Amino acid sequence: YRTAHIPGAISCPGGELVYCIAQLAPDPATPVVVNCAGRSRSIYGAQSLINAGIPNPVHSLNLGTVGWWGAGLELAVGEGPRAEHMTNAVPEASFAAAHRLALACGVREINGSTLAQWQSESEVHSLHLLDVRLPDAYAAGHVPGAQSAPGGQLVECSDDWIGLRGGRVVLTDDDGVRARMTGSWLRQLGYNQVAVMAPGEQPKLSEVGFPPDPWLAAPSGVPDASYYPVYETLEQELLASEHHVVEQVRLPELIRR
Repeated sequence: YRTAHIPGAISCPGGELVYCIAQLAPDPATPVVVNCAGRSRSIYGAQSLINAGIPNPVHSLNLGTVGWWGAGLELAVGEGPRAEHMTNAVPEASFAAAHRLALACGVREINGSTLAQWQSESEVHSLHLLDVRLPDAYAAGHVPGAQSAPGGQLVECSDDWIGLRGGRVVLTDDDGVRARMTGSWLRQLGYNQVAVMAPGEQPKLSEVGFPPDPWLAAPSGVPDASYYPVYETLEQELLASEHHVVEQVRLPELIRR
């Protein structure tokens, strides 16, 4: 958004739309146009509003800022209005809509005891505990052990955060809306074990800041030769072992996820 956005557009990442829309467009006759840089996230965002049943007419801008620029129109750069600065309390109707949609999509609601049990079992059954709010909100306080995974980006790039499709996924926030909307999309994307915290079961957001990133830490030394696998025998060793580990490495800045 800071790099280039349509003049007058409000910065509202996709996972925040249903959470913020009642205060951004209180008049049900106001058209809502959702755009991103290209196409995918604007479709997710617009469909989220439609799925939540808001009364406003909702549109997705074809090709987003790229299409706007391609049409010869000017783009704005730098900071602009941000939806999270324009939102106070979440209307009950927003929570009710997100709650209804999440249940219809098969998102499970769990209590604190279940979360604690799943955390204790994470060595044998993978658990992805994700806070779907924006990074600033995450840093101010989150459930201990949760990773920051803003909802819109999580839906767009779920495999950056969820390594195993059959693993347990628990989504957290501080309002109940954003986790449920994100969960509804993950269920539609084929993740079978998606859960949110039941009303009244939200754990304390007692952990602050971001966890240390081991991938970005300075190396303590150069590993000796035994650290590296022997290429010629690697395949045979993997086939003979009880477990196979496959690690997909793309860009260095993404490895930490």
